Order: sequence, then structure tokens, then C-alpha cells
Amino acid sequence: MEQVKQVIQEEHLLQFEQDGFMLLRHALTQEENMALANCVRSMHAQGQWNKAQIGKGTQSNVDNDQRGDFIEWLDSENSNNALDPYWQLMDEIQKTLNRYFYLGLNFFEAHMACYPKGTFYKRHSDRHKTGSSRKVSIVYYLNESWEEQQGGLLNIFNENDTKATVVPFIGHCIVFLSEIEHEVTVSEAERFSITGWFHQKVI
Repeated sequence: MEQVKQVIQEEHLLQFEQDGFMLLRHALTQEENMALANCVRSMHAQGQWNKAQIGKGTQSNVDNDQRGDFIEWLDSENSNNALDPYWQLMDEIQKTLNRYFYLGLNFFEAHMACYPKGTFYKRHSDRHKTGSSRKVSIVYYLNESWEEQQGGLLNIFNENDTKATVVPFIGHCIVFLSEIEHEVTVSEAERFSITGWFHQKVI
């Protein structure tokens, strides 16, 4: 496989092909990361973010025993300029995955997320049991100077084993198949990220 972009290299594509996920550690510049993090934190301070729910459609509900984050959905057509590098990165990832793996990704949605201290998200899959067009999940982390002992880690599972653990440090971007089970461990500090999904939707 040839190199597609400086961010997405052959090693990442091979990892995705083999394991169903890839970790991009330097997807954006530090300046872009800081602007993005400051933008998200500012919107969190100014807005009334909603308590995240589990389930789908009329079956969705708040379950504090399952997850504890607060979210605010993003709109690429009406967003802050600081978010532009993020949207461009998502576009590049979509094109790359479609080019190499023929996934037919044709729709993207994303929300900002804040995990207050003491919150978590238990093991789950992003594809709803009742059916889902979600194919690929992406989490972009926005926490400067984060340390592993602060928790808030993303564990990716392979059946009963932990396949990978991602520290939510600013600039880390994890891309994985939405069917893969994963969890967010208890966060010992306020933790920010942007979570998105590429869908396979019949047009």
C-alpha cells in the first residue's frame, strides 16, 4: 500500500486491515490541536450539553450505570473555524478507507463529549443490536498533559482480551470498526473528545 497522506501511512492501513483499528498520534499540528481543544472547552463552558443516552430512537434513555458523559452534536455547515482541520481530517480518513477497503462510507456525524470526573462508559459496541448503518467509529482526544493514571482510557477488546489501550492525550485519534466492543475507564479528571461515526447508508 502506498502512503496516502503524511498522517495516514502504510503501517496504519495494515493495522486497520489486520486488527480493525488504527491509531493516529499526530493527525493535526499542535497549534491546530490547541485551537480545537480551546474551542470545544469554550463551547462546553457556554452551552447546555445534554446527558448522553444509550439505545436507539424511542428506546433511548439515560443510564448513569452504563455511561456518564455529556454531549453536544456538531454541524459541519455551521461550525467554528477552529474545527476546520478536524473536518478536513475526517474527509481524508473517509476517502482513504473507501479507497483501500471499499467500505462505501457516505455519511458522517459527530458530537463533542465531556466526561466529568468519576464518570465512565462501560463495555459496548457502537452498532445497535436492532440494526445500524454505523461502520467506522473515530474518537479524537483533546486533553493536554494527560497521564495514564488519570484514567479515562479507551480499551478496545478482542473477545475476552484487551486488544489495545488508548490514552486520551491531545492529538491521539483512534479509528475502529463500529462493531468492535470497547469501554472508557473511570476518568479522574474532566476529559474532552470529539466522537464521530462514518455510516454506510443506502441512498
